[in-house]
Amino acid sequence: MARVGWFLLVVGIGIAAVWALLLTTGQVPEVAEARVDIWFHLAAELLTAAVLIVAGLLVLRRTARASLVAGVALGALGYTAVNSAGYYAEAGDWPGVGMFGVIAVATIFAGHRLFASSRPGAEVGDRTAAEAGTPDGDRGVLSPGARP
Repeated sequence: MARVGWFLLVVGIGIAAVWALLLTTGQVPEVAEARVDIWFHLAAELLTAAVLIVAGLLVLRRTARASLVAGVALGALGYTAVNSAGYYAEAGDWPGVGMFGVIAVATIFAGHRLFASSRPGAEVGDRTAAEAGTPDGDRGVLSPGARP
């Protein structure tokens, strides 16, 4: 699970850093055009970055609710990867489309790894649900052999 945590954290920081760079260097023409939609898009991107960072930290700390927050973060990342690929496809920037395709596939793999490890009886982070101090991870039922 540490790989998933690092993936979430690095991608979240990366999204925030790229937008900071693009905005401070005037590389977002929609801002200069005073388009309203860019502010909604930017809000969605920065919220995605924030939830990715929080989820990454929770996964790395192996907290009980890490898989819940990470699931939300991966969903947001999956959406933004597909949406961003569309932006680059419209511009004819096929390497950009490929990059976001790779991010989308990596997101699917991270989600699989995350949810495969958070099913009943599996491990939460690198510890079992009982060791994490919660009844069966995030599901609210006791794992076999766990004490109430």
